[in-house]
Amino acid sequence: MNQRTQFHGLGHLLVLIVAFLLYWGIAEYVLGGTYENPFAYFDKLAAAFLDGELHIQSPVKADLTLYGRHWYVPFPPLPALLLVPYMWWTGAQTADTVLFSLILSAVNVMLVFGMLSAAVRHRLTQIGRSDVIWLTVLFGLGSVHLYMAMQGSVWFLAQIATFTFATLSVWLAISRIHPFWVGLALAVAMLGRPHIALLGPLLLGIWWTARDPSAGYADLVKHAVWIIIPLVLAMGSLLWYNDARFEDPFDFGYTSQNVDSFLEDDLETFGQFNLYFVPRNAKALLWATPELNAEGELEGFWPNRQGMSIFLTTPAFLFLLWQGRRDWLYAGALLSLALILVPLLTYYNTGWWQFGYRFSLDFMMILMLLLATTAGAKLSWLFKSLVVLSILVNFWGMVWFAVITFVLT
Repeated sequence: MNQRTQFHGLGHLLVLIVAFLLYWGIAEYVLGGTYENPFAYFDKLAAAFLDGELHIQSPVKADLTLYGRHWYVPFPPLPALLLVPYMWWTGAQTADTVLFSLILSAVNVMLVFGMLSAAVRHRLTQIGRSDVIWLTVLFGLGSVHLYMAMQGSVWFLAQIATFTFATLSVWLAISRIHPFWVGLALAVAMLGRPHIALLGPLLLGIWWTARDPSAGYADLVKHAVWIIIPLVLAMGSLLWYNDARFEDPFDFGYTSQNVDSFLEDDLETFGQFNLYFVPRNAKALLWATPELNAEGELEGFWPNRQGMSIFLTTPAFLFLLWQGRRDWLYAGALLSLALILVPLLTYYNTGWWQFGYRFSLDFMMILMLLLATTAGAKLSWLFKSLVVLSILVNFWGMVWFAVITFVLT
């Protein structure tokens, strides 16, 4: 290992440690510490796996699926699989899932740092290493990832874990690692949220942008096949998992899950995905604003629980509206973003009880890479000012979360 590799390794380790300490400190001193979230489910599912079962025992039934007198977690099992070693080692039936979320979230910050640093090394961006730090801080403290890191519930853990392996796949692609390993990382991410496979165009755009001049379309097809092989295996695993649970490989259990009455009518009337939901989801993503609460103990302007515009929760993303570039990386990024938005915008649920638009984490690695590759030679002071504003907005969200969770309940 040469000195440069050691330097990069130490830098990544330092980012990981600092991110974890910051997240742990926020959880400890703002939210009162970590805890076992009763809506985590994945720790119970991990314990069930070790007992040879696919169903769980839980005192709460929200967003679980009843089938054959057993309750199942309809969400794909990635977080549970990650928890299996811990559950096996300790013999516990439950875990501190908020602490688990903080650890994964710190890894996510390190992965974003690694992805952007790799983009600098391989000259996919003109920004310097100090700018990479600014963008990493933006992600870690100035986006919905901060709020989501503190949850530990089934909905947020699934997205946090999916982001981990999806961003790893992008990092590997930028680092020019063999495409099988790029595809394998993305395949693991699919075990958390299957539609994340739609990152494929971005991965191919990265390769084609940085390809050897002698490479042609036949090489692109070969590269794509290597990526697709693990994805097919992952999809096959999910279909087997569904069949083992519900005797139907194409039934994830979503349409029959025990959802809140607020969502039940729409799910029964329009199904899980429908164009009817596009205006509602587009509002939550793009232009939803804080709401005025004039009654009760929580008076004033507070986040809209149905979602809030990503341009309000992370104002630095406004830069993406007028910046661009002409290459295959940018084209692949936009195509992946458009494809991922299709299931998100047609979904029957905006994310519901949340700060910001939590589903934006599914494409956050795309936005971070676009910021880095379209910023020019150096991040402007205006952009850095918006990073600071983004951090303040997200700490406002943490205050709101602390108030409604620990004061009003």
